Amino acid sequence: MDLSLLKTLFFTKTSRGWGSPLLFWGPPGVGKTGILESFAQCLTINGEPMHVETLSPGEAGEGAFGVVPVPLDKGGVSYITYPEPWWIQNFKGDESDGGPGGRGMVFLDELSSAPPALHPPLLGLIHAGRIGGAKLPGRTRIIGAANPPELAAAGFDLAPPVANRLGHMEWAPPSVGQWTDYMLAQGGGASSNMVTIDIVAEEQRVDAAWAGAYAKAAGLVTAFLRSRAQHLHAMPKAGAAYLDAMRWPSHRSWSNATNAFASSIVQGTASMYRDRLIAAYVGQGISEEFANWTATADLPDPDEVMDGKITFKHEPHRLDRTLALSSSMAASLLGDDNAGRRQVRSDAFWRFIGQMADQSATDLVIPGVGAILRAETAKPELRLSTTREGNAAISKIAPHMKAAGRI
Repeated sequence: MDLSLLKTLFFTKTSRGWGSPLLFWGPPGVGKTGILESFAQCLTINGEPMHVETLSPGEAGEGAFGVVPVPLDKGGVSYITYPEPWWIQNFKGDESDGGPGGRGMVFLDELSSAPPALHPPLLGLIHAGRIGGAKLPGRTRIIGAANPPELAAAGFDLAPPVANRLGHMEWAPPSVGQWTDYMLAQGGGASSNMVTIDIVAEEQRVDAAWAGAYAKAAGLVTAFLRSRAQHLHAMPKAGAAYLDAMRWPSHRSWSNATNAFASSIVQGTASMYRDRLIAAYVGQGISEEFANWTATADLPDPDEVMDGKITFKHEPHRLDRTLALSSSMAASLLGDDNAGRRQVRSDAFWRFIGQMADQSATDLVIPGVGAILRAETAKPELRLSTTREGNAAISKIAPHMKAAGRI
């Protein structure tokens, strides 16, 4: 398992916080647990290795997953409560006082041994970090490993709602050379052959680069799906192989794939690993089709276009590029926390919109403009469209926006 892939997963930003949820599948005895725990040892907080809480459904028991009810009598009234599991304390404590600041990893080991009764609580744990009466800090990552059900001890298939909240990747067993190097390194500590990563510093670096990376990823993904709507949501057919039955495109899995794609841009992850990450969420066939489409899209950096560093020329035979770029520009503006820079770039964005309208490419820019107008409805202080440049561009495309039901 390439460590750059693990780093990309760990430092992916999500709606819950950090860490792209993913499950590694492989036969018993190929080092899944050992290598993941060794990787965690190279991640540090205040110079100390990050805490990993390993939860195996067959060992930890239902109490570790917050589903054991406990009666509580308060003022003569009886309640049923679900106590916070003991292990959550390991993630509490501000880093300025030597604590982890909510950072750490919950490693769900042997997940295919989870009985169906544990699947409902796993939904909340994986998707929102909810467990029992508690909620995990947003900087706590969740990664799992599992054996194929037929090879697991008391194995069960994952329910589709649980499976679709995770990415699924086949664990490639280490080669003889990789395994012997790993074994020899154990004498100097499990992570002696790995580069130490300061989690706080790396999160700050990723934060600074995220808006631009996410804008490019989201622009490409949304443009791809607008041209291939059949790939937005497609449940697997009956009888599909176990990995194909769990990694399939849905609104949720495309969101996870987009986040992982953005993280791969920030980390400079090799394309072969980026494609494996996207396949983990939406499936191998669609990932390959998306990779081929992305390679031919040749999308310029949206920020550099708005900054005037790159000149973009609309080509009528490459409508997908214009659609992807305008959507990426909008995503970049909405993710930019620098109000001064955002305003300068928004003027450039609206000039671009006006130029596309003059070239009869209005339909291609409507998705990006629509995203900005919807965001302003919720946050009027953005003031992206209520400028001279914005008013001029919107006056050109308003009839098309109305016809499309966007305004």
